[in-house]
Amino acid sequence: MRLHYLKVFLFILPLIIFASCSDDPTSVGLSQLGDDLINLKKYDTQTDSTYQTSTFYKSTFALGSASRLLLGKADLVESSILFRFSYSLADSVKTQLKNKTSYVSNAWMELYPKYNFPAKASLTTPFYFRLHSINQDWTVSGFNADSLAAGKVTYDASTNYVSGNASATDTTFVFYIDKTAATNWLMSDADTSFYPRDYGMILTPAAGTQKIIEFQALNSSSSDEPSLTIVLSKTNGYDNDTLTFTPASDTHVVTGDIPSLNKQEYIAIQSGLAVESLIKFNLNLPLHAVINYAELDLTADTTKFLYGSDTTTTTVYAIYYSKDSATWANAEYDPITLTKSGKIYSGNIASYVKKWLNTSNNLGVVIRPSDYLDSVNKLVFKGSNAVNYLERPRLKITYTINK
Repeated sequence: MRLHYLKVFLFILPLIIFASCSDDPTSVGLSQLGDDLINLKKYDTQTDSTYQTSTFYKSTFALGSASRLLLGKADLVESSILFRFSYSLADSVKTQLKNKTSYVSNAWMELYPKYNFPAKASLTTPFYFRLHSINQDWTVSGFNADSLAAGKVTYDASTNYVSGNASATDTTFVFYIDKTAATNWLMSDADTSFYPRDYGMILTPAAGTQKIIEFQALNSSSSDEPSLTIVLSKTNGYDNDTLTFTPASDTHVVTGDIPSLNKQEYIAIQSGLAVESLIKFNLNLPLHAVINYAELDLTADTTKFLYGSDTTTTTVYAIYYSKDSATWANAEYDPITLTKSGKIYSGNIASYVKKWLNTSNNLGVVIRPSDYLDSVNKLVFKGSNAVNYLERPRLKITYTINK
């Protein structure tokens, strides 16, 4: 009988051992094994005396692919809208215009507002703007704030082709246009020798404006894209022709100063204005460290956030910084989302730390907003020299060493 029990025990024992070995070790098991066996190490910039720097600055980028068009002025930022139309008039209409048997009797534009900035702005918040004809050829491709500053688009700022007051509701925004300006635009299409030539229009914010309105941009899938309507009347008194056009291209240009903040205490990001932040940690890690996890933590100062009336909050991206990738043109280069929990924004940037070690080229990490094309939302975080060191950017790294 004893021999029988011994045989059963010897048969079951290997099965027990095999099942035990096949299970993944738990975190408790790892701690019991000790660092000498698995070489698990931790590095924390908050406790490991790591020198760090941070700053924020303004870059430039083109907004031609934005789904919104921003017009107005608020919080040290202003935005203008540029339109180009392709009229492609029928030959009969061209003949009538050239023979002056038709004339422009009315003209207006209709835009569709989506959001206001800042969020507290309403229909009664002061909003004034001007319309000018552009005097030279231009293209929306690559057009940005630098293009405007460099004079790649010129216009007579003393003129204003807005006729009367705009009619605004929460869903529509209509303004009437000077009939002479509208006539010139159509005549430029009807007669190739006509002067002045039509190169589109620019809407600019005027003095006293205290908000920015985000309008729907040109979009083939949207029914509420911008439109220009021109009514032609016949000199002989016959029926009018109502012509409606949508833009061939549109864009907006955001200009202004970077957020007015203490750079010793804060860093900031702002959509539209192309404000981004750069953080660099001088890490003291072994050359052959294997990075398992690297959590970047940023402490937000939400009292300094400024959002539009859109209920969608801005997602914060961390972007690997290199001479090639750290441009707004490559803003989607390997982005890592920083998830918000309370006032902390955090994300795993282990892939970046690995690159820093593998290339010996640590230029830092760029912080950018996700909606940089379609808003001017502003977010503020504590910087590398914040008075409270516990609120400074923090990098917590778990790594192993191959012996």
